[in-house]
Amino acid sequence: MNETSGTFEEIIFKTIYNNKLSPNDKILERLLSSGEFIFLLDGFDEIYSTQKERITFEIDNFIDKYNKNNFLITSRPGSGIESMPRFDNYFVQPLNDEEIIQFIDLQLVDDENQKLAQKIKQVIKKKENLDYKNFLGSPLLLSMFILTFNSYPELPKKKSKFYWNVFDTLATKHDSFTKKGGFLHERKTKLQNEDFEEILKWLAYLSFFEGHYSFDSKYLTEKLNQIKSSFKFSFNTNELIEDLTLAISIIVIDGVEYRFPHKSLQEYFCAMLIKDLAPENKEKIYKEKFWDQLRQTFGGYENFWNLCYEVDKKHFVKNVLIYSLEYFLNRIRYKDLSKKMKKIYQLTGFSDRASYKDGNLIISGNSRSVTPFLWVTEYLNIYAYDIFSLKNATDSSKRNRIVVPR
Repeated sequence: MNETSGTFEEIIFKTIYNNKLSPNDKILERLLSSGEFIFLLDGFDEIYSTQKERITFEIDNFIDKYNKNNFLITSRPGSGIESMPRFDNYFVQPLNDEEIIQFIDLQLVDDENQKLAQKIKQVIKKKENLDYKNFLGSPLLLSMFILTFNSYPELPKKKSKFYWNVFDTLATKHDSFTKKGGFLHERKTKLQNEDFEEILKWLAYLSFFEGHYSFDSKYLTEKLNQIKSSFKFSFNTNELIEDLTLAISIIVIDGVEYRFPHKSLQEYFCAMLIKDLAPENKEKIYKEKFWDQLRQTFGGYENFWNLCYEVDKKHFVKNVLIYSLEYFLNRIRYKDLSKKMKKIYQLTGFSDRASYKDGNLIISGNSRSVTPFLWVTEYLNIYAYDIFSLKNATDSSKRNRIVVPR
């Protein structure tokens, strides 16, 4: 439809004639009026903005005229087709583990691709790659994974590289792989991939530390306008939203909310932004924003911390891990053993679960308190406070020993 001056109806008629389904207009009119056709109209989101109003009007008229037929229109969300009258909206659901494997087999059904399919399935099933499962539940992103696997035969050792591959595929290679003739979705803003990447880093950073993993139209518009104003970008915000949701699909529409295809992609862009900041700015973010975030939430930042550790190891270790452990040690520097232990219980959340048995102080159960220190120790794999046992102070050789069973 982008490349022709003909109307929608003229193109339909021409297609039917070319396939020799009707010898003339009169018979064709009768066939169409009888309701014997199913029209499968794919890629509504690929219509250029300059053509969309006209083509939508022509499709609507055609459906009115031949309403006994069945029509199925496919599109990425956010193209405007959802509001077309007389249609029901259906959305693709995430793939489960079995469907992921089936999807790979269908994508790589040719004999020459069988070895590649087996290799991809073996990689996905590895224990160390289980974090990718939720991410690959999206048919689009699973397609991207398969395509990036073709370009990069091994799953990247670094998670950050995998996420960059996904972005690069969405921004550059997706259309060229999946559309004939080198088709590319129209980019209304005319921005380059580097511009999109920079904007996405700031959007991810601002939304992540404000606790927004999905955002309504107002919030998204405000943040993009803030980025535009702060960094002197030149774009129309509504056009940018269309580019992000349609042209490269790096932001998806879920009902009335916008979000990254997966939270981990938001975490990736956020980590990449922090990595590129000046050391003094990194220190402030790591020591303040990370700390505030841990105090206000129930954790769950392992993937984000792993990305920060991977791309910015020196500063992350110094300003998050070492800083938090020093914070803990500095607050238990008491010569008096009872004061020391009381502070430890306070910082680890076990203050109300102490008991004495045979001269030993026993702390049992799991902490319900959420403290920054707990999440840091859990991340470092030393979170195992099922039982604390401290020998009586009369045994000086064991005075400061804490036994933490694995």
